[in-house]
Amino acid sequence: MTQHTRQSVAIMFTDLCGYSAWVQRDETRALEMLKRHWALLRPVFAGFEGREIKTIGDAFLIEFPSTLQAVRAGLAMQAALQDHNQTQEPAWHIRVRIGIHTGDVERLGEDVFGDGVNIASRIEHLAPPGGICITESVYAAVQNKIEEPFHSLGTQHLKNISQPVVVYCNRPDEGRKPARKPAPLAVAAAVLAGVVLLGAVMVQVWRNRAPEASDVTSPKVLAVLPFENLGGDENNAAFTAGIHDTLITRIAKIGGMTVISRTSVMAYEGARPNLKDVAKALGVTHVVEGSVQRSGEQVRIQAQLIDAATDTHLWAETFDRTLSQGFAMQSEIATAIARELSVRLTDQERAALSRAPTENAKAFEQYVLGHAALVSFALDKGLRHLEAAIELDPNFALAIAELSMAHTGHAGFRHFSSAEHVDAARKTYEHVLALWPDLPEGILARGVYHYFAVRDFPAAEPDLTAAVALLPNNHLAHEWLGHMRRRQGRWTEAAALLERAASIEPAEVNVLYSLNNVYTALRQRAPLERAVLRTRTANPDAAWPAMVDAFILLRFDGDLGGNVAALEADYVQHPEDDYVVHSLGRGYLSQGRFQDAATLYESYSGEILGIGGSRETMIGLAYLEAGDHANAARWLEMSLSRLNSEFSKPAIGNSAGFLRIYRALSLAGLGRKDDALSSVREMLAMFPRKSDEIIWAFNAYEAAALQAQLGDIPGAMDLVRQLLDPPTVYMPYQIWFHWNGASLRASPEFRELMARHGVDVTRDPRATTVPQQATAIQSE
Repeated sequence: MTQHTRQSVAIMFTDLCGYSAWVQRDETRALEMLKRHWALLRPVFAGFEGREIKTIGDAFLIEFPSTLQAVRAGLAMQAALQDHNQTQEPAWHIRVRIGIHTGDVERLGEDVFGDGVNIASRIEHLAPPGGICITESVYAAVQNKIEEPFHSLGTQHLKNISQPVVVYCNRPDEGRKPARKPAPLAVAAAVLAGVVLLGAVMVQVWRNRAPEASDVTSPKVLAVLPFENLGGDENNAAFTAGIHDTLITRIAKIGGMTVISRTSVMAYEGARPNLKDVAKALGVTHVVEGSVQRSGEQVRIQAQLIDAATDTHLWAETFDRTLSQGFAMQSEIATAIARELSVRLTDQERAALSRAPTENAKAFEQYVLGHAALVSFALDKGLRHLEAAIELDPNFALAIAELSMAHTGHAGFRHFSSAEHVDAARKTYEHVLALWPDLPEGILARGVYHYFAVRDFPAAEPDLTAAVALLPNNHLAHEWLGHMRRRQGRWTEAAALLERAASIEPAEVNVLYSLNNVYTALRQRAPLERAVLRTRTANPDAAWPAMVDAFILLRFDGDLGGNVAALEADYVQHPEDDYVVHSLGRGYLSQGRFQDAATLYESYSGEILGIGGSRETMIGLAYLEAGDHANAARWLEMSLSRLNSEFSKPAIGNSAGFLRIYRALSLAGLGRKDDALSSVREMLAMFPRKSDEIIWAFNAYEAAALQAQLGDIPGAMDLVRQLLDPPTVYMPYQIWFHWNGASLRASPEFRELMARHGVDVTRDPRATTVPQQATAIQSE
């Protein structure tokens, strides 16, 4: 049961003068002015710790922790409106009356009742437009603390108030000098004074803001929290998720604010978080909450905009529409939010929001469900829903663009491409751009296809660059171009693009993965640590932040023992994560913990880096190093057979290089030295540095150690020099501690080169072994 409490507070009641007359004159503009008045006043009273209890028509009901703050807030609100009116035609001046009383109120939940509220609302009517009325108790508390004069209106008998009340009022124009035309020098002085005054006001507002908002860096950063499903069943839950995510996409078309993307806000699904915590975790200033209720073709969305720092509701509205009006409804919500935040839409943004990609109700439903599936990485399910949407509306260009992206993802993320998916990705982006040539999502789809499905960077360049400009709030546009800049070795540009993507989607681990490459190549530790902290805060269950922490220990500190210990801890939480197993197993091999490595790889159910035969290769090599030649031969023969079968598949990106590396390792382990060297050299010829900086560096890193093992020290040293100068994504200690680097470390030339790059070459990686850790992993 909700508790009733009594408390003594300062209550302010405001009323917008002349609003009814405005409505009679121009209803649309009247509504705009009402909302402008809200936008002008809310930041002011919030700066004095005012809590908005509610709006009642065109009136505010606000409480303050102290009487003095309430009066100062009222004076500041009137001053803000007077300044605003200087630039407006007189018929549309915004003027309010304000009443302030201090006394006991009855608190019920978030609302307040009682004489304290009633008196404030009654005395407000006694104030002139632009004026403030206060009761005697308020006057007694502030009379020696403010400069503004208040004059007694005597004893007033107020409606439904049993006792008479003494009221005081200020005179809005009192003390103001008549306007005169200023001299030119006076104009300059006034401008300078205005700048100084503005700075002082901003400093004061900054000091008065809630301390929890100190990490918010942008005045218009928005998080749309997961909507509540009011339908109850599982199907409606998927529909609600799709509505939520497609609404984020719709709002993101407005460039005047940053909109946090889906992954980062999903941590709050099913919860009622403290909004100040949300503001701190995601770096947002405002939050949108809402619900979705569906009955057949009818959809109701309730949405509300909240100031995250003060938990103040700025706007709320209910939208009842049909499925066929789904996109139009989302555009209405997006436009309303922009208006509340005083974000001016460009003509291009207005046009984009006004055009509905489909008005087919069933097609909209299938699109929403497909979108929800894709963002949850259910690629096959997403494909089916999108195909159904397009069958219902063959001209549904946005759905076709998303289908193209899904086919590209299906090809690129699976390491081995399907000719069917690559061909489908191409045909769908061609189709969408034939229907809607300037659709930004279609341009992005074409760029991503060329980058990710066929790795044609020159062809991807113009489209990905255009997509960043056309979709300023789309984290994927910035992320894809950032990924490509990384592969081009354009590290500084990549960092800027990926940091922008991270500001929109701080929980996205793929961004952290690429920033790990970028800041390693730039040799910048601090921004990489900040990126780790940001991702961990927004996505505490992800494996990548702990992995990057481990990489930092190895790369920047040369701490192999700390690196392995951090990876072990991450493995406990993520035993089926491919990259955790990939990194930890190599750490064990570097330390000489060969049985631990074999046990780890044998317990893993997947493949290393998604390459069939790679797991068997690593198990065989671990047994070989442990001296178990029979088991080693069995596993290496098995790996070679599986790897050879993979060559019949068209490989994507570095998969072709991975195949040859693991085949060479297997051949070397089986004593087939010449065949192993041939496989290494074939791989290096396939991927020159100019074609892809990331793929080349990975291949060179693995090939250098393998070539040294096979007796080709000059070839190995040539690759090591290229890895170190100019810098790549591999740092000196990574190369020194290479899991297969014993032959390299035995080379005097290599040791001399490593010493010149700051490596302590007296350090033996196998001396970092901690024997008792072996049983810890085996017991997991």
